[in-house]
Amino acid sequence: MIQITEKAIDKNTSIIQFNKLIEARYNLTIYEQRLVLIMISMVEPEDEDCKEYIIKISDFRDLLRLKNKNIYSQVKKTLFKLRERTLLIPRRKNDVLNIGWISSAEYISGEGIVKLSFDAKLKPYLLAFKSNFTKQRFDEIIKFKGIYTIRIYGLLKKYEKFGVKEFSLDDFRNILGIRNDQYILFADLKKRTMTQAQKEFSKKNKEGLYISDINFDLEVRKTGKKISHLKFIIKKQQTKIIKQIALPVSKALKEDWRSE
Repeated sequence: MIQITEKAIDKNTSIIQFNKLIEARYNLTIYEQRLVLIMISMVEPEDEDCKEYIIKISDFRDLLRLKNKNIYSQVKKTLFKLRERTLLIPRRKNDVLNIGWISSAEYISGEGIVKLSFDAKLKPYLLAFKSNFTKQRFDEIIKFKGIYTIRIYGLLKKYEKFGVKEFSLDDFRNILGIRNDQYILFADLKKRTMTQAQKEFSKKNKEGLYISDINFDLEVRKTGKKISHLKFIIKKQQTKIIKQIALPVSKALKEDWRSE
């Protein structure tokens, strides 16, 4: 069992996600996304199985940026809703894995803690760190407020080294978990997702450095008279340097980091 300590949840710790997980189809609230990222940041390359994580309510409040009013009610609501959430992970050919994020969520009010466990079938995507993964800056993405900003950040970080990525409009909507009856007009979709992400990526800290290390320009392509594809031109931005954290990392993983 792992108990979160101040070191374990260092905001400068890189989050490593298997790329298939990044392009999985799901829809989470901003609090649920932050909670999943906190749990992923705790997974170690040497872990042989999905473990149970203990999080103090005080850490929960600070990292998820919950309001102090009705804090316990907010924590319980986030936990139980996440327990019900599912995601679709593309596999070979047309195969898809439909799975829940966590197998259990236990709220212990008397001790001021919560206990969480990832679903066991997520193990290959969280623990098997092979050649396909994306590093994300925990200190950056925890500050994002838009529901889709975190997702767009993860997608663009995956393709950052190529400088450009094109999605079909349908794939983009599906990856973000946007229903067919949501944002039917492209102007609404753009405002709620892409424009919001660009706005947050453009924010700067007190030192005048960008909060996000990337941003993007957007081009659209039409099939007939309808917009059918989105082309993201990924741009790097000047931001603060991440402190090096001494984490137990395999030799193969270190080589992958150097190759990026």
